[in-house]
Amino acid sequence: MGLKGLTSFLENHTPAGTEVISISQLVNETIKNDATTRSTSSVDQNAILVVDTMSCLRDWYQKSSSEFISGGQWKQYKEHLQLFIDQCAKVGLKLIFYMDGPCEQLKRAVWIQRRKETSKKIINSFNKLCQGYTSEFLKPPALSSFTTMYLKEMGQTVLYATGEGDYDTMKYAVESPLCIGVLGMDSDYLAFCGSKPLFPPDRFNPANNRAVMWNKAALKRTLSLDEEDIPVLGCLLGNDLIDDQLLKSFKFKVSPGPGGRRAEMLVPAVAAYLTKFKREKGHDIIKLQEEVICKSQKESKIFVEIIKSYVFPGKNCPWIPINDTSVGYAENKSINRLKCPNHILEIAKKRSLSKVYKLLKFGVDDCSNYFEAGYFMPQAKLYENVRRRLYSIVLADVELKNPTIEEWYVYEGNPMNGPDIVEPLALLYQGSQIKMLTLWDNDCGNDLKIWALKGCLGLKNQSNDDDDRDVIVEEEETDYWCSSNSVSKYSEHFTVAIFVLRYLAKNLPGIVLHDIKSFLTTAVKCESITAKDISRIQKRKPDGRAAQLATLYIRGLTQLVKVNVVCGNPFNSNAFMPNATFDGILFQETYQNQYFIKEGFSYIFKNDLEKIDLCENILNDITHDLSIPNEQPVSKRSAESEANSNMKHERRGGKNNFHNQYQGHNRNQFKDSSETAYMEQTKTQRYSDHLDSTSYNTSHNMYNQRTYSHSQNSNSGNDYKRAHDEEHFNPSPQKYMFEGRGHWERDQHSWNASRGRGNYSGSNWNNDDEYNNSYPRRGHNNLNRGRGRSNFSRGNNRWNGDRGNHFVPDSRYN
Repeated sequence: MGLKGLTSFLENHTPAGTEVISISQLVNETIKNDATTRSTSSVDQNAILVVDTMSCLRDWYQKSSSEFISGGQWKQYKEHLQLFIDQCAKVGLKLIFYMDGPCEQLKRAVWIQRRKETSKKIINSFNKLCQGYTSEFLKPPALSSFTTMYLKEMGQTVLYATGEGDYDTMKYAVESPLCIGVLGMDSDYLAFCGSKPLFPPDRFNPANNRAVMWNKAALKRTLSLDEEDIPVLGCLLGNDLIDDQLLKSFKFKVSPGPGGRRAEMLVPAVAAYLTKFKREKGHDIIKLQEEVICKSQKESKIFVEIIKSYVFPGKNCPWIPINDTSVGYAENKSINRLKCPNHILEIAKKRSLSKVYKLLKFGVDDCSNYFEAGYFMPQAKLYENVRRRLYSIVLADVELKNPTIEEWYVYEGNPMNGPDIVEPLALLYQGSQIKMLTLWDNDCGNDLKIWALKGCLGLKNQSNDDDDRDVIVEEEETDYWCSSNSVSKYSEHFTVAIFVLRYLAKNLPGIVLHDIKSFLTTAVKCESITAKDISRIQKRKPDGRAAQLATLYIRGLTQLVKVNVVCGNPFNSNAFMPNATFDGILFQETYQNQYFIKEGFSYIFKNDLEKIDLCENILNDITHDLSIPNEQPVSKRSAESEANSNMKHERRGGKNNFHNQYQGHNRNQFKDSSETAYMEQTKTQRYSDHLDSTSYNTSHNMYNQRTYSHSQNSNSGNDYKRAHDEEHFNPSPQKYMFEGRGHWERDQHSWNASRGRGNYSGSNWNNDDEYNNSYPRRGHNNLNRGRGRSNFSRGNNRWNGDRGNHFVPDSRYN
């Protein structure tokens, strides 16, 4: 949930709110105290650190790699994860990892709001990254799912919460005498009565034996509150269960004036109000709620439910009414919507199948979005039939007739006003619906399990027998590809990659042969390349189309992971690890390599005939009986800034620089008619140059900073010239450094405005349809770039660009 403003107040406005501790010293003290309590030796035991895994994912990934747009750097991430576990072991810590369970109904509104905010961030980040700018970090797709698989592969203990993980995580920590605390960032942990210490993951460093610990005692001392008052403070500050609008008037009442909503003013004011209320009216939570929010609404007992969620069984809290018999929020997870038999739920629990358990008990499935819409259909629609066939297997044994699944999938065009009600798509074997318990039975053969897995993907066996093995999916045409021989002739991780790519080739409109070749080349290269080798690769500006393809591939792997589990694990779980067949930087390098486009696998693998044959054979299996275009479409966003990218890479040089080759008529052969029409429509505008006798130059070492020169004795506002490296450098009286989005185009000597917003040619200002503006009279000496956002003023010698773009005087030439 998170108590609004409490983390900020604790870290920035609480004396001694954070404390730097020695991890090994805390470990030794914990073991010693446990041995004294038990009167037995605990020398051979390790101290425990309970990890709120979802809170740590961002920090772990960012420390492993800064690249995230192209599907993820999985080799580097896995290596960092293993390093972190080893470092914790060296200081005597055993790690217990907790994963979040399904999202409760009461929190669904907050989940939707956060997904909408994330969608806005995705669009903004995508635009910035594809133009070569830095962006706010976004977690790669399916990071939590694959982290769980990595941790299990490394022999770690992974537990699943029955809801949001904070309650179960802290409960485990409190009940474990050897536990030193919780690694996590959720301020809800501070509200639990009798909680253990909390360590923020970004400042927990076992490598140097140091960690920052949040000091709850200092917080209580600063606010003059008792331990049992912190949950009530959380109700008054607001969390994910209380609509902030209900508390708006209350917060203004206790902390009015400018800055009253800032944490340093609001938190002490609310604490003072709570102290006064307790002194005058005692621990009457009902009266407190009546004063704070309207008592006639459905939230009549929401304060009681929230407080009970912070109190563990067997503990007492004076704020909970003695005669209260309501079920606490944290315990209200017993609704069995689909009436699934308990023995099936227990099997799913024992197998730690969180996704399956959520489907069986709640009948709900959800998924956020990533870089997966725009060029192609979103993954929610692309893999919809896979999920529907999967639901038919999972729900075959539930008691409810005609069960349906409520899907909360985020995709473009979905207003998220309610769930999508999805009906299962029958998967028949010998005329009967195949069942999950049948596939989980130890006596079930692996052939049937593989049959079911391929059936979920719309593939079917080649069989010479005249039986019902070829009956696959009701009401849908199926594929005859993927015989048992096709599966067995490749290693498992290649087989998994083939399944995903075959599905994409068959079901994804707009995919071309070059896309599949790029995936195959990346998969083969991942077998021999190391994380250290990948870190040495020079990063390219990401191609937007490739980034979305990478996301769809990773999402395909996650779908196959669920299908494999439901079908009784016909393949080893390691075969689905993304680091085995994919790496984001490798994929972008391969996808954008012009020589690879021309020469194919032979250029990448040179004289390695074995790898070339492997790629060709897999490609033939994937594309068998399918008609896939053989051209390479140009990404829309990449094309708009193509000239700028070409010049950057041209100046840097390099034998394998594909941008040096991707120019003129050579690139047009890879465009289809629709892409050509698009490029004609959004062709980058030209700002004509009138050269005079004055030389305006840009030095080689300043090129990457986009430095341009401006002469004071110019007669017009468009007198610019970009100098070549080999020309003589002759600095003009005044130099300016451009920090904006446009670029100077070398061959045409013109100003190329970014995003195609407009251009200046002669005495006319031309804009596209979206930005329909006119250029003012020449005597005004200014250039308006649309919507009045920007202007060039000769008198001030300054370019005022939109979003902070401007010329800055370069002091090196003053």
